[in-house]
Amino acid sequence: MFSPSAMYQSVTSSTLLLTFALFPLVYICLAVWRWLRLIWQTEKTLSQFPCPERHWLYGTLKDFKVPNHKFLEGNVRFTERFKRAYVQWIGPWWGVLVVCHPETVKAVLKGLDPKGPVYSYVRQWLGDGLLTSDGQKWARNRRLLTPAFHFDILKPYIHVYNSAVDEFLDKVDKSLKDGKSTFPVFKNVSLLTLDVILNCAFSFESHCQTTGENHPYIQAVYELCSLVSKRQFNLLHLSDTLYYLSSEGKRFIHYCEVVHRESEYVISQRKAALAAGQGKPLKNKKYLDFLDILLTTKDMDGSGLSDTEIREEVDTFLFEGHDTTASGISWALYALARHPEHQACCRQEVDEVLNGRSTDHIEWSDLPKLKHLTHCLKETLRMYPPVSYISRKLSREITVDGKRVPVGTNVQIPIYNIHHNPEVWTDQMKFLPERFEASNTQTMHPFAFIPFSAGPRNCIGQNFALNEEKVILARILRRYEWSLGSPKETLPYFQLVLRFEKELDLKFTPRCL
Repeated sequence: MFSPSAMYQSVTSSTLLLTFALFPLVYICLAVWRWLRLIWQTEKTLSQFPCPERHWLYGTLKDFKVPNHKFLEGNVRFTERFKRAYVQWIGPWWGVLVVCHPETVKAVLKGLDPKGPVYSYVRQWLGDGLLTSDGQKWARNRRLLTPAFHFDILKPYIHVYNSAVDEFLDKVDKSLKDGKSTFPVFKNVSLLTLDVILNCAFSFESHCQTTGENHPYIQAVYELCSLVSKRQFNLLHLSDTLYYLSSEGKRFIHYCEVVHRESEYVISQRKAALAAGQGKPLKNKKYLDFLDILLTTKDMDGSGLSDTEIREEVDTFLFEGHDTTASGISWALYALARHPEHQACCRQEVDEVLNGRSTDHIEWSDLPKLKHLTHCLKETLRMYPPVSYISRKLSREITVDGKRVPVGTNVQIPIYNIHHNPEVWTDQMKFLPERFEASNTQTMHPFAFIPFSAGPRNCIGQNFALNEEKVILARILRRYEWSLGSPKETLPYFQLVLRFEKELDLKFTPRCL
């Protein structure tokens, strides 16, 4: 017998089944439509700017698909060709606007735009620390952490620098006594700067300079930097899902856990000391360290940083405070080895400062007197910037060379390219420290020299790094003369931090004082 209600129920069930069956298809179609629309918008925006020859699969990176010196050389050639801004395609559809002139850089860095998508690759490692966070969280944490880099906080660190470099110099002396012809610089300087940062940031005696390059934190950071750099050039690994299923992704997770264990151990030690009352009278300490400020800083409402936020800032500071500084010092040693006339001038300056003293320790008041050493250090940072590339994702519309660039556009700021742009620097491939004499810097564009970035999101620890580098270089200059261990030019290796393709070996010769 015909039943209208049964027929209605049957039609309703069929409609529901059809709806549930079509829902995934509709969702996929909408996702594809959004993706195609994004590609179309990106193509439309970037078509306003010049672009190198573009391969259908590799984009503009077809001739240098690995992070080595060819990548840097290729990008410098693009800068020499396009001067102000150009487009790079990483793969067939991921396009970025590259700004490589102070004026075009200024349009980007004067704002508070979020970091570009490549920074998501280190979020598993560094969390939402100052390097990766955006918006209100970044503004709040920057405000809370700024006191950690005040003049009064930085000044006592000078004794930590001297103490750590004493141990480094002892290692060089031992190497010479053992009859070794050269000394491996980068790995030992990395241990030196890690020693410094662990003391200044956490008052933590790690003895890492004596445990050697097998220190688990050093190994983990090196591997993480390498893995992140390689990931940018593998199209399949742009997807988090595919990356973390791969062997490299699993290694990345493993080394993140190593780094987190190291930072969590340091934090737990300090919290235990505070709980026991040992760290309560901070005013009686020789110096306040970074962790003191992290654990005690408060908002207006009395709330402080959570345990997770403290660990994220610790991880960020451990990485940025040792690896970038090690790169700057090592490249300065290399530059002064290639230019012995400047090495001799810096040494004479250090000798004049230390003349008549019973110790060769550098004091805080000595730093302004090391003018030529400062010029050489800045010229090194121009030629070999430790952080060679930064990026932003625009949260506002800007104008670049009269062209509208909308919200959501990915912009790359290649510091290495800007520092080697012939439109900006005369004889840009030559080491000329006199560029940074006062008479020349007065006319220098404020965005022409940006080793620590620029604008409101510049590096919060740049004064800490520069002071440390000056002390370490001055102490080495006082004790030794040095030259290259090999006549071959040492090539830069592009990673998160600018390294050497091969270990930098130098010949150190003790001075007769």
